[in-house]
Amino acid sequence: MLYILLSICCSVIVSVMLKLAKRYQVDVVQAVMWNYVVAIALTWLFLSHS
Repeated sequence: MLYILLSICCSVIVSVMLKLAKRYQVDVVQAVMWNYVVAIALTWLFLSHS
C-alpha cells in the first residue's frame, strides 16, 4: 500500500512540474528526456547493489 501511495505522489509531482515548466518556458520534450535519464540512472544505482 505504501508503494502505491508513493507512486501516486510521484506521478502528481511530475505532472505539476511539467505544468510549471510550461509556465517558465522550459522545453517540455527536453524535461521529459532528462526525467527518463535520471530515472534510469537512479534505477541502475539502487538496483545494481542487490
